[in-house]
Amino acid sequence: MSTSPAPALSAARSIAGTVAELWRYPVKGMQGERVAGLTVAVGGVHGDRHHLVVAAADGKPVTAARDPRMLEAAAVTRDTGIWLRLPTGAEVAADDPRAGDRLSAWLQRDVRLVAAPAPGAYLDDSPVHLVSTATLDADGWDRRRFRPNLVVDLRDGGTEDAWVGEEVSVEDVVLRIVKPTVRCTVVNQAQPGLAAEPDLLPRLRRTRDSRVGVYAEVLRPGPVRVGDPVHLGRPAGDR
Repeated sequence: MSTSPAPALSAARSIAGTVAELWRYPVKGMQGERVAGLTVAVGGVHGDRHHLVVAAADGKPVTAARDPRMLEAAAVTRDTGIWLRLPTGAEVAADDPRAGDRLSAWLQRDVRLVAAPAPGAYLDDSPVHLVSTATLDADGWDRRRFRPNLVVDLRDGGTEDAWVGEEVSVEDVVLRIVKPTVRCTVVNQAQPGLAAEPDLLPRLRRTRDSRVGVYAEVLRPGPVRVGDPVHLGRPAGDR
């Protein structure tokens, strides 16, 4: 007796959401840049946390958690490379030998700007950070406080918290959601257009166990763009 063929994987999958925004942060601790597309590698988003500011004396990182002034500066990627925009309005290329001197003059301490020795070397945790608009909008949070790579619009309610342990695909890119993102004092800090909110982290501790968003590892790298559909599960044809 003949039987019907098993349904294709794509037929069993439904769109869980859509990529609403993409972000990267070329210099750890500085303001990032919102972009139309990203390349996701196994070690993390290409160009994300590509540079780190360190104290010249001991090499310790100078991050926004340790020095909130870092959020007053921005880092952007251009055809000519990564550029830093300081609060004074001055700009300097990350590969300019004078970059460390310019940063030192601004911060009034002796610092250096160093490039990551390998992709992901300056990440706090997992290669990709994802948060949904549902999570952000529920309390009116500005995504810049949480520094995600992917902001996703979910289709049928719920939040990304339910995805922990699941595989998620964005076009051909496959991510595994590994754990919630535990927040630190950076969420409280002021940055251009955002006032300091010192009670935010204590409130998150009480109401969300300090967790907002999720971390993911990269099972299959590739490009992603704003507007790409987000599926639970792997792309059609994967076994």
